[in-house]
Amino acid sequence: MITEPAKDLRLVRPATEGTKRNLLVQALHRGAIVEHLCEALGWNRSTVMSARRWDLTQMGLGCERKGEKYFLIRPAGVNRISVRAKSITRADALVAACK
Repeated sequence: MITEPAKDLRLVRPATEGTKRNLLVQALHRGAIVEHLCEALGWNRSTVMSARRWDLTQMGLGCERKGEKYFLIRPAGVNRISVRAKSITRADALVAACK
């Protein structure tokens, strides 16, 4: 495991729809290699590796590596990836993700 997900659901933050952070989370949810992430996000390898650790930790999500692919780990109790439209509050997006 590279990054462990948050144990407290209050630390889980949704990604805003249409952001690169959201693209990162979506790609990791499906499983992605670093080169795919670089291409999808337009970042170099070191930026992708840093974002994988920093951004996921800030969102309360985790990441694990299986072979060459990296996969997203959701905290216990979070049933789906939390994505928030710009018009929806963070709290409402988190409640929807836990349903």
